[in-house]
Amino acid sequence: MDLSFVVDSNPDFFSPGLRSSANVPARRMIIHQLIYGFLKAKGGSPEFYQLQARDAIGWMQRNGVKFSPTTTVLDLGCGFGDVGGEVAKTGAQVTLSDDDSYVLPENAHLPFKKFNIDRDDFATLGQYDLVICSNVLEHLPRPDRLLAALPLLIRPGGRCYLSWTNWLSPWGGHEFSPFHYLGVERGVRV
Repeated sequence: MDLSFVVDSNPDFFSPGLRSSANVPARRMIIHQLIYGFLKAKGGSPEFYQLQARDAIGWMQRNGVKFSPTTTVLDLGCGFGDVGGEVAKTGAQVTLSDDDSYVLPENAHLPFKKFNIDRDDFATLGQYDLVICSNVLEHLPRPDRLLAALPLLIRPGGRCYLSWTNWLSPWGGHEFSPFHYLGVERGVRV
């Protein structure tokens, strides 16, 4: 099976489409908006996460992902459902999935499948045109289990969007940066 992946760990390094000078000002602008939104809300706000989601959608579209009313999307490890909620605004059919429902009220109208990535059988989720795993891998004790299961979730010709936090960067520790260098246990306590 030939899988097509759209991978976003650092788009400026991995995406030829974002290396051109025409895209650099827009990229810098989103970074400034994200930093401002994060600091203003002291760790993020719904607007901050929606801005991230819209940026991810734009990145996917620039890299060949098409959204239409017939596009089926699984937002796996959806958290509050921010990415899936924004994708649903494109008209795509979105299903949210996580180990419990943390979904914000504005995304509660979307179908939800309770699923534990570490334990449950991936075949029970079905197949989709697009599987989104945004900021999920860094939270899994065995991310290899998810990566190995992705072919089961993606329809032939489908795509997968993966993004994750680079914990080795100075900004990579989610909301307790730079203390993430101390590890999850010690970093959270500091």
